[in-house]
Amino acid sequence: MRITVVGRGNLGGGLADLWERAGHQVTRLGRDGGDVSDADAVLVAVPGGAIADAFERLSGFEGKTIIDATNLYNVTPPEGFASNAEFVKSKTDGPTAKSFNVNFASLFGRWATRGRGRATCGAETTRRARSSSSSTATPAMTRCVWGRSRAPPPRGTDRRHLRDRRGHGPVRVPVRAGRPALTRSMRLDGLHHVTAITADAAANVEFYGRLLGLRLVWQGVNADDPGMRHIAYGDEFGSPGSIVTFFDMPRVVRGRPGAGMVHRLALRVADEDALDFWERRLARAGVAVDRAADRLVFSDPDGLGLELVVDDGEDEPLAAAAEDVDGQAAIRGMHAVRAYSADPPRSAPVAGDVLGMEPDGVSRWLVRGQRRHALVIYDEAPAERGIMGAGTMHHVAFAIRDGESDAWRERVVAARLRPTPVLDRRMFKSVYFREPSGVLFELATDQPGFVFEPADRLGESLVLIGDLESRREELERRFPAACEPARVRLTAPSARPASHAPRHSVAHSRGSV
Repeated sequence: MRITVVGRGNLGGGLADLWERAGHQVTRLGRDGGDVSDADAVLVAVPGGAIADAFERLSGFEGKTIIDATNLYNVTPPEGFASNAEFVKSKTDGPTAKSFNVNFASLFGRWATRGRGRATCGAETTRRARSSSSSTATPAMTRCVWGRSRAPPPRGTDRRHLRDRRGHGPVRVPVRAGRPALTRSMRLDGLHHVTAITADAAANVEFYGRLLGLRLVWQGVNADDPGMRHIAYGDEFGSPGSIVTFFDMPRVVRGRPGAGMVHRLALRVADEDALDFWERRLARAGVAVDRAADRLVFSDPDGLGLELVVDDGEDEPLAAAAEDVDGQAAIRGMHAVRAYSADPPRSAPVAGDVLGMEPDGVSRWLVRGQRRHALVIYDEAPAERGIMGAGTMHHVAFAIRDGESDAWRERVVAARLRPTPVLDRRMFKSVYFREPSGVLFELATDQPGFVFEPADRLGESLVLIGDLESRREELERRFPAACEPARVRLTAPSARPASHAPRHSVAHSRGSV
């Protein structure tokens, strides 16, 4: 890559040296400017107040990728512009990005160097920057690797975000570029719910309600397609953090997870004795199980990947009381989702800077709120293209505080992720968007949740909200109760009449609960 660095100070010189060591062709210009028409990317590393003068002396930058690495502190932007970033955008039809001058690495290239006794840095790129149809590149997050001497980070770095493991672990230095700041209260409070797809509601209830001992807390219909049944399981009270829901699509094809899709849901249990219990119980039911030291891996009847992991004990258990499941062995809530990504680092800026997750290893992100925590793990995608269908995850919902849905949407909009409007599902308010790897995320408020019946009658009847109540007689004929209140004796739902069974379009049901 051909890179022109404008600015010969400590920052410009350091960046130019670093890029040259990485094998890039670098041209260095001072404040007197010059022609940059041969460059693939232009990095402006002059004092923040001098950016307008620098552009007056440059030529050939139209349509180029421009990275603004000027200092933002105590800087007055050029007259007529709200910020330096806005000024830079006005100068090019190409992508632009803001890189704070404490992040001694570019936003382009995927390389890292490691020095002895000093800190050096590597950049995680956002590949979309050069191919985006937008004129503004998504800001990327720079990852630094510190030498074994545990040299201190650059001055100005927020040390609260640094994590040094044995002196050379990954360190996150967030880059914020014009989006609303996260307030102390604006934290994702772990997972809210996940929604997957089943082709057989009766087998689904048998598996999750009887075999896994979860409580059927909700029987309703899809908010965007009342012709589609929607069922949900959870703890005794239908608490966020325990909810696993399914769209019932009887004629849908078997799915196959691929890039941009969640391929496994991890649930918590108390200890290894609980794993022993579940290994025996699943084996007796004919479910193939892969046992590791601290986890069990298996699949539901539709092929959705599941995992039981030993609880770390940090969160309150969210358990259901099933008649034939030992209370000490009961499932205690959701722990993690694992998603496939063709390029896991692409999701890092959104996970860390936009959503406030904390890095917890390579392509692992910790979602830690006031009451709950969870993990989002990205795995390299298989070569085969994914197919949305039975046994695949439709979306992952994270819990946010009541009343913060508009603020979160503004933050997602500022990151150019094109969210839906705030949707009032009556069960909660939420916003949907796809993160860079392609996984559909939802941010959902806690209240009132999937609870519209007395606690001792959850899941007994079809819940219809708002205008759908006028269609109760019709919908109850199509979707009779799926199980008895005891959650042990199951009643298979009546077959859906062929004339009323729509061909569901899975790929386009973006805004569903």
